[in-house]
Amino acid sequence: MNKKTWIIIVLLAITITACSQPAIQPVIQPDIQATISAGIDQTQTAQKAVEPTSAPAIASTNTPIPTEPEPIKTPEQEEVLALAKNWVATYEENGIKIEVARILIVDKNDKNIKGIFAKEENYADKITYVEYLFRITNNTGKTAKLYYTNIIASVNGEQANFGDFYNTQLSGDNLFDDILPGSVLIGGNWTGIKRTAWNEVNTILISIPAIRDSDYQKITKEILLTIEVKDWTYEPIPDELR
Repeated sequence: MNKKTWIIIVLLAITITACSQPAIQPVIQPDIQATISAGIDQTQTAQKAVEPTSAPAIASTNTPIPTEPEPIKTPEQEEVLALAKNWVATYEENGIKIEVARILIVDKNDKNIKGIFAKEENYADKITYVEYLFRITNNTGKTAKLYYTNIIASVNGEQANFGDFYNTQLSGDNLFDDILPGSVLIGGNWTGIKRTAWNEVNTILISIPAIRDSDYQKITKEILLTIEVKDWTYEPIPDELR
């Protein structure tokens, strides 16, 4: 074998060996920033996919706010047909103090008084009864006298003379008695009216004669009290007036 032929064989062997080995792929370095960005984009996409949609707007309505229910009245409360006011008016002069301590206005059918006046002639035609309670204090050092039966009360223009009712329904002390120095008397009486319902009374006038001493000299002048019956309810009588 000559030298030329040997060189050809060697070249062929090298070529065959090179062709039989796999090709070496070049190593590609990953783009780290791009990978991070891609991961963020994928995360945001996933979050958007599960993010709930905003709730539809609810149209507002003008629904009124519920008010407190009216209190339920008991049968006893429903049957109270009366107004009462304590410490209504006060008048003072020369050591004499006159207090209209309480006025009670009541329908004749109120369960608390029904039948009480049935036998009294002066109440036969009356639809409303009125009780007056006074507290008289004598700080004069003299005996004083209130001519109680001369008191006149006008209720909505309808007059009642206390003398017409004095011997029927009295309350507390006898105010026709002498009032000794330093003494306090608490008393009164009932009257009646026939033209005004108990819940329609709006004005009461009380005319009180002059209080005099034992020599019949005036200690006070004649007294006229005007009482407006407005927004009255029923006030229980205080213990100090019982």
